Amino acid sequence: MINIKGFLGYGFYLIKFIEEKYVDNFFNKGEIHFEPLQYFKNLEDNDGDDIIGDSYEGATVYNFSRDNGIDIYWRKLGDTNSPEHIENASGKITEHLIEEWRQEICVSCFGWLYDEDFFLFDEKESSYKLSSDALSRLNSFNYSNRVPVIIRADIFLQKLGINAVKYGNVRYYDENNMENAFGYDSLVFNKRMKYSSQQEFRLARNISLLDEYKNLYLGDMKDCAIPVENLSEFEYKIEW
Repeated sequence: MINIKGFLGYGFYLIKFIEEKYVDNFFNKGEIHFEPLQYFKNLEDNDGDDIIGDSYEGATVYNFSRDNGIDIYWRKLGDTNSPEHIENASGKITEHLIEEWRQEICVSCFGWLYDEDFFLFDEKESSYKLSSDALSRLNSFNYSNRVPVIIRADIFLQKLGINAVKYGNVRYYDENNMENAFGYDSLVFNKRMKYSSQQEFRLARNISLLDEYKNLYLGDMKDCAIPVENLSEFEYKIEW
């Protein structure tokens, strides 16, 4: 059980699923592995993985059609006649990073655990456990049986600040709403609404600032993280 005093500003905890062989490096060295944005794009494009993979990683896409208020007209260049209306026209408009940048910009992905992900398990002890909905959501991401690691957000954010790591919450947008899709200034922290259940918090780093294995080291993590063998048994207690 973890004891914390009060609520933490960025949510309670972060969670990251780590391959078992890398768990010790994470706790002892603060080893954080990154992958280029292109890696996640390729996962869906080449392998059909649309859980971790995303064909529009590093991009924003808008699906236009008459159903969402878009009418398409066309005429040949130099034609002075009225444009011709194209019935039932549909398509996609994308804004994306060039492939070179998708190879250079790397990210490491975490998930937030918010107050609504927990329920009061023992009122007398002020102890909380993950809800059944949260467990179902989290287990759907962990199909390769990686080790769940729970991270105290406040201490982790301090470590990121010391190491000048760029980080932020992913913004989820409606790909059928033009204003919502294109009203944001960072393609690195943009994902479609279908991924919103991931509640993703990500780190971003240029590949030139990582080691040859695309790793970053934040130092000892044992002061802010614990491995959890069974998420259904994870429990924390608030002490006021």
